Amino acid sequence: MITNIITIVEQYSVILFDSTSYALQAEKKLLQARIVFKLIPTPRKISSDCGICARVRRADVQCVQKVLENAQVQTAGCYEI
Repeated sequence: MITNIITIVEQYSVILFDSTSYALQAEKKLLQARIVFKLIPTPRKISSDCGICARVRRADVQCVQKVLENAQVQTAGCYEI
């Protein structure tokens, strides 16, 4: 019997913040908006400023940016990983 296995690989982006305070504000707003995300250590090859960033699905980046903008949460950039 032959079984076809389809593997779906999620692609992610990270949203950077200037401070841990902004990262925690973002966490609160993204949870309220029911957006799938994860706070992770900021990859050192991207930045050495704030040690926390939000990993989000690439498909959700525009929605995340809109939620954070509306909540006046400052971000320091968005990078694909």
